[in-house]
Amino acid sequence: MQHLTYKSPRFNALVRSKLQTEGNLVLSRRNGPIVELGLRSYSASMPTNSPRTALETICLWQDLVDNSWVVENIDTDTKVDELLGRADTGETQATLLLGALGMISLVMSGHLLAAAGSAEAHAGTTIARTSVGLITKGLLAQREGRLILADAIKRVRAGLPLRWWDTEKQELVEQKTDWRGSTYNAMLRSAVRHGWKAKAPGKEKKTPAEQEADKLTVFQEQLSTAVDRLRDLFELREKNGTTDKLAWVEVEASFNQIDDIGRRSAPHL
Repeated sequence: MQHLTYKSPRFNALVRSKLQTEGNLVLSRRNGPIVELGLRSYSASMPTNSPRTALETICLWQDLVDNSWVVENIDTDTKVDELLGRADTGETQATLLLGALGMISLVMSGHLLAAAGSAEAHAGTTIARTSVGLITKGLLAQREGRLILADAIKRVRAGLPLRWWDTEKQELVEQKTDWRGSTYNAMLRSAVRHGWKAKAPGKEKKTPAEQEADKLTVFQEQLSTAVDRLRDLFELREKNGTTDKLAWVEVEASFNQIDDIGRRSAPHL
């Protein structure tokens, strides 16, 4: 994963030659090898259908590719703690690497996958139904989330159960005995959507900021789905060898909508 996201003209040329492709080295062409090597680094006896689906969605690979960074091997608990400390200071490379390694640990241990239909029931409130990459970005944006990611890396490597953040004790604690991976996934998605100190729904009216956050989450979910469908189209055209451009009449409405979103959003974002 680290080498396949490395940004350098020479390495990009090498990957293009091995993948027998021309032009830009788009993310989807790196994604397959990244996912395959990631899955192979775990036991062959592990069920990998759900992790494969999760890792093939929008993840952090693009952010890594877009930033020049030095490949480093975070292979001990001490190095994980140092990486966390650098991420806490806002260092881009450390933040992205912590997110990618933490995301893989959560996914491969079954604690961060696609949101199940019963996730709201597990969490007791609404959740963020975005891709695992966007959930990871949400975790990286909060100190509690970064602690969860760093701890997940160390615990999964040691074969230990993952821990959870206790907002009252302000520390990582053992999961409740009745929690399953799906429960943890739901609670994680709830924390990303509502924060780590969210009150139970219905007790208090949501603040304007919370209402805006909910609207943003819904938009991000739908945007994520739209991007996935667009990538599906690109990959199908590539598979079919289609080189003809689509007629403008077929895409004009979509282009106008995208342009309108850009113009209307600029003053607010």
